[in-house]
Amino acid sequence: RGNDKKKRNLFEINEHSEKIFNKAGSSVAVLPQPELGNLAHALIADVSLRLPSGDRPWADEDLQTWLRAALANQGRHQEDPVAGQALALARGTLQGAVGEMIRQAEWVSFEHPIAYHARQDIFVEGQADLVVQGPREIGVIDFKSSHGAVTSQATFVQLCGYARAFVGDEKRGSPRSVARTLEGKEQRPVWMAAARLGGSQPLVRRPYDDEAEAVFQQAVHLAFEQIQARVTSEEVEVQ
Repeated sequence: RGNDKKKRNLFEINEHSEKIFNKAGSSVAVLPQPELGNLAHALIADVSLRLPSGDRPWADEDLQTWLRAALANQGRHQEDPVAGQALALARGTLQGAVGEMIRQAEWVSFEHPIAYHARQDIFVEGQADLVVQGPREIGVIDFKSSHGAVTSQATFVQLCGYARAFVGDEKRGSPRSVARTLEGKEQRPVWMAAARLGGSQPLVRRPYDDEAEAVFQQAVHLAFEQIQARVTSEEVEVQ
């Protein structure tokens, strides 16, 4: 089927991971994220790529200065209520566990593209909010706006789909799954976590292990069944 996405079955990963779309159709549904979350995420990405690394926390005064500059880069002003809230969420996030992880990472990537074949007839595609590569491991983080979203099963499925992109085929499903570094030189354990925007709580890391693999394989199986049912229904309508 080559690289023609119009002929592939697509499992599009998002906060509603159980939704499966077939790109052979005329359109693919895209669920928009709230403006507040999008802006907070953009501020975190803008600031994080410029922040000095190291173990020492950033001074709050410096952090606020960098965030205000990032807000200006987005063409927004603090007086705007949504912008002010996004600024507070970004500040809280960077002062917590996510900021510590970014400081200590060897490499970070925001809106990291995810694209791979889960099986020959299912192609997985999405964007991981944040990927961090540390000295001994790779972490995949997705930002959420509520505690319910952080702890939901749908988010776990979403994270499994993202994290699996970094796990080598020969190790998928093993308790000690490993991934090649983003430079492709060696392999490291893979973990995943959901982070609440503005939250300072420690991240609950989950390894990509047998449970994660089983959850993802079930999602892929359901995706294929839904796609097949939709194709069958469309063929009946045409007849």
